Amino acid sequence: MANENARVKDPVYHYQLCWQPGERPTQRQWESAAKKTIQQLGFDEHQYILGAHSDTEHFHVHVMVNRVHPETYRAHYPQFSKRSLDKTLREIEAEQGWKHSHGLYRWDERTRQAVRNTPEQMRELRDYSVESRASRRASKMQEYADTESLEVYVKGTPAEHVHNLLQGNKASWQQLH
Repeated sequence: MANENARVKDPVYHYQLCWQPGERPTQRQWESAAKKTIQQLGFDEHQYILGAHSDTEHFHVHVMVNRVHPETYRAHYPQFSKRSLDKTLREIEAEQGWKHSHGLYRWDERTRQAVRNTPEQMRELRDYSVESRASRRASKMQEYADTESLEVYVKGTPAEHVHNLLQGNKASWQQLH
C-alpha cells in the first residue's frame, strides 16, 4: 500500500516500546500495548507489523506502521506523537502493573490518570537521570579498574580550581583554560 501514494517519501512510521530491565510481558500484554499506541497515534485503520525481542537487557517491541491508509491512500503524520506516546505508555504501565518510567507524563495514583510534568519537574528528572547514570558508570569503572574515575577526579581538585577562578566573575577564558 505504501507505493500507492508516490508523494510519501517516508511511508513507514517506526518506534519502539521498551520495558524496564527484568520485566517480561506476555505476548498478549505487548500486543495490547502496541495496539493501544497505534490507536492513540491515529493509525488504527493502517497496516502494521510488530517485532518483539529481548536481545538487549530489556524486552522491546518494534512497531512499524504504514503511513498510507489502505483505502484512502492518504498519508498520516501524527502531531505531537512523542507526547501522545508518553501519555499512553504511562497508562499502559498502570494498567499492566509495570514499573513507572520517567517522561513527559507521570502516573497520578490519586486521579488514576497520566498527568503532564511541569517544566520544573522535567528539569529535576533530567538532572537526576543524567547525574545518577554518570555516577553509576563512574562507580562501576572505579570498582572494576581499581582506579579513580574521570568523573570523580573532575569533581575534586579541578572543580575547586574552576570554582575559585569563577568567584567574582573576573576569570578570562584563557585563565580558565
